[in-house]
Amino acid sequence: MLELMGQHDEARVAYSRALPLLPDVDEGISRSRLYQKVGVTLLSQSKYEEALETYRRAEALLTWSGDDRRDDHVIADKERWQVWIDVQLGLGGLYYSQGDADSIAKVIECLGAVVEKYGTALQQSRFFQLGSMMAFRRDRYVLSDEIVAWERRHLAVAQASGDPYLISDAHFRLGFTLLWHGDLDDAQVQLQTSLKQAEEIGSQERMVSSLTYLATTHRMSGQVSEVPIYASRALDLATRLHHSGYVGAALGNLAWLAWRGGDPYEAIEHGLCALEAWEKGNHPFRWLAVFPLVAALLAQDRVEEAVEHSKILYSPMQQQLPAHLLAAAESAVQSWDRGDQASALPHLVRLIETAHATGHI
Repeated sequence: MLELMGQHDEARVAYSRALPLLPDVDEGISRSRLYQKVGVTLLSQSKYEEALETYRRAEALLTWSGDDRRDDHVIADKERWQVWIDVQLGLGGLYYSQGDADSIAKVIECLGAVVEKYGTALQQSRFFQLGSMMAFRRDRYVLSDEIVAWERRHLAVAQASGDPYLISDAHFRLGFTLLWHGDLDDAQVQLQTSLKQAEEIGSQERMVSSLTYLATTHRMSGQVSEVPIYASRALDLATRLHHSGYVGAALGNLAWLAWRGGDPYEAIEHGLCALEAWEKGNHPFRWLAVFPLVAALLAQDRVEEAVEHSKILYSPMQQQLPAHLLAAAESAVQSWDRGDQASALPHLVRLIETAHATGHI
């Protein structure tokens, strides 16, 4: 319950206190389960190294009974496999946060037959999601019709289950996919549905993700008045949840709002704070902050800083932006690096003008 409500620190303390109280009669299954749950709390707070270590400890505790297949051992093996599945799914989520599509693919490969044989409905749904997560990272969030169709099928499966948590999650994932497919109106509908359902079931993790991308969807639609409603709520909730990725995204959207409102000082402040929040992870949408930040820096003739931040846009860990945007950013950086500052400025101006035309600022 604490984890569902986003109280990660409190949940981790509760799990840690329970560990010494567990008997060893189940060959480490319960202990492994608790370590897996601790890993979830660490991953939710972007503590990647600690999460990886914890998942590995959970994995190491799991053993099998060899050829002994009496009914009680079959049941125990099923439970063990289900804990193992959750550990692997956690590792898949960790690799997603780190932008490691190859490692996600390896998790999917080793999970497939096991999930089909032993997985619960929730685990099968999460395995379904992991395939999309790999595609997101592999394709750098330039999403195809096939991925949209995949997520629509996932929503249908979730609705058939009747599980409100799965349904809310599936609406979010479809909305997120539609957003990066360019279907902004449909994305808003799905994200609003996800937010409403998350509020009803008390899932703060899903609430903060829905709020974040509702702000982004309204921003990309040019609906200025709607952005602060969602971005401010997202920032407040993400801060309370210690979720640095969503803190950065909310600040990036507030930086855009400040720039559109004619306040370059606030745009710079929010933009720099967003980049600071993202320092430890590989958040793929740093352009949310970079574009308003670069525009505001140019307005103050701080060209060198604008050039430096423009480098983020063509990092391979970031969403693939339109070619003409990347060309302008790279031209600015190349001109500056070879000492031709006079040529860098018009490239930066072209970058911001193009970003206005594409809806990125």
